[in-house]
Amino acid sequence: MDNGTRLPPLTPCPECGGERVIAPCSEEACLVLTLFSTVSLQAVTCIECGHTTLYATEPQKLKKLLYGE
Repeated sequence: MDNGTRLPPLTPCPECGGERVIAPCSEEACLVLTLFSTVSLQAVTCIECGHTTLYATEPQKLKKLLYGE
């Protein structure tokens, strides 16, 4: 990921046990919290069944926006 944030280690798919890969998301894939506050998402996708998990690329920014911490 570009900003130094790390994803959890890639583990087998929780649905089928298949291999998972980091899949790029478009710029539209984000959490919109306010008109000017967004947090980008990164996908981890199983190449066997397609199960996809989305992770916030900046979880600390998300926490700050939600809780002001």
